[in-house]
Amino acid sequence: MSNQSFYLYQLQKIDRRLDQINTRIVQIDAQLANDATLAAARVELDSSTRVLNDLNDRLTQIEKKSAEKRVKIEISEASLYGGKVQNPKELSGLQQEIASLKSTLSNLENDQLELMLGSEEQQEAVNRKKTDLDDAISKNQAENQNLYAEKNALLTERIRLGTERAAITQQIRPESISMYESLKKVKKGIAVASIEEQCCTICGSQLTPAECQMAKSSSQFTLCPSCGRILYAD
Repeated sequence: MSNQSFYLYQLQKIDRRLDQINTRIVQIDAQLANDATLAAARVELDSSTRVLNDLNDRLTQIEKKSAEKRVKIEISEASLYGGKVQNPKELSGLQQEIASLKSTLSNLENDQLELMLGSEEQQEAVNRKKTDLDDAISKNQAENQNLYAEKNALLTERIRLGTERAAITQQIRPESISMYESLKKVKKGIAVASIEEQCCTICGSQLTPAECQMAKSSSQFTLCPSCGRILYAD
């Protein structure tokens, strides 16, 4: 009979590496799906763009109001100087209306100037945020290339290990595999413990010379009297 503990020990090394590979692949997938730096850059650009759009909307409204005031001033001045209005009271009213319209227009033009300056400054801020986003995208793409390369290497290794696992499994008796799988579930994934200096390498328990010798036997399994794992001695 082949040394079952030897093959189980090799199987365990493959399984533990496969667990590491699968865990890392999950981490890579999560990292690819959620890049915090890139997401933050997008949020910053969106926020700055909304502020710019709000400034431009307000500027458009003020320009519209200013245009309306200019039209009213032209109409009132035409009435004032056109000779059609002769009543002094009406003429005085027109003069007051024109003065009020010009005052309002002056305030609107001041507000318009402030908004234009604010819009120009905000446009510069948006341009900076766009540059930041472009930089984040470039960095993300470079990092993703590395991550994708790592993932592809892990997938290749996983296929190779799967082939090796299948070959080793053929050397192990079904009841041995069943015992191995059962111990894995209750022993935190470690069913087989090697022996070094007459000690179990997992729990550190001291073993007798007889137990160490029995662990080398190919006819039966020897379990660690302390942790209950299958002992393997090379």
